[in-house]
Amino acid sequence: EYFRHRNVLFIGDSLMRRAYATLYGMMTAPDLTDIKQPLVDSSPVIDFNKGKKENLCKLKNRSTHGIMLHAFRFHECRDLPAGESDVPTKKQSNNSTATEKKGRFDHLFLPCYRTAAYYLRPGADNEILRRIREDYDLIVIGQGAWEIEEPECLMPNDKEVDPKVKAPERLVSVLRSTHAASSPVLQVLFRTSGFSAHSHNTTRKLIEITNSFYRNVTQSAGRGEFEGSRRNFTVLDWGSVIFPRSMGEDRIIGNTIHHYGLQARMLFIQMMMRQLME
Repeated sequence: EYFRHRNVLFIGDSLMRRAYATLYGMMTAPDLTDIKQPLVDSSPVIDFNKGKKENLCKLKNRSTHGIMLHAFRFHECRDLPAGESDVPTKKQSNNSTATEKKGRFDHLFLPCYRTAAYYLRPGADNEILRRIREDYDLIVIGQGAWEIEEPECLMPNDKEVDPKVKAPERLVSVLRSTHAASSPVLQVLFRTSGFSAHSHNTTRKLIEITNSFYRNVTQSAGRGEFEGSRRNFTVLDWGSVIFPRSMGEDRIIGNTIHHYGLQARMLFIQMMMRQLME
């Protein structure tokens, strides 16, 4: 029901893709009182597009459609059953009264901090961000798993550097961009990183940086500094909560060292919904 009244874009790595697919499976199950596990946890559901790497967004009712089709290989868009579009959610009630289409439930695969920071950067010349603001009122972003080990996430001048060495710098860049992109009509929820089976030290540092950034911008907003009071940015610290179930025999095991099982995705969804509904 909640997402029928929002236009949401999920951005992130394969952990976010799997959570997005699980949530969509839950919302569209034929019997919400008896959701079968294959609808939310089977490989065809949570690993959609993993091998084909195609742009699956065929809906034309997006301002972003053409530019997403051109710029990104992995974009999925889905329309939820129509809601009462002129009934604002709790988060929107003081900010937006315009009647418009709701129920956009989309996903963009951007696993690296640097690419998300670039596409969400502030500035009048950023056409992608302008169109995102036209199509969505909520961005849920979750990255981090690739930053520790994947050379793809390095900046162009850092190709000889161990990926995890400059991951904190790339994280700060995307935090600044997403915070600046938020506004009274565009809410941004930033999820802290999950853990691979052997990256806990660097990942814990990334989580600490994220939480420290959020504390600082929240305090600035309270003082009216840096236009902070106009921002609509929150951090969901799923990483700290999932940490005890991320290592050794206690890990909620997924199909790779980066992935978790269904219970971890359900925890994220529960935490996200609680924070969005506050």
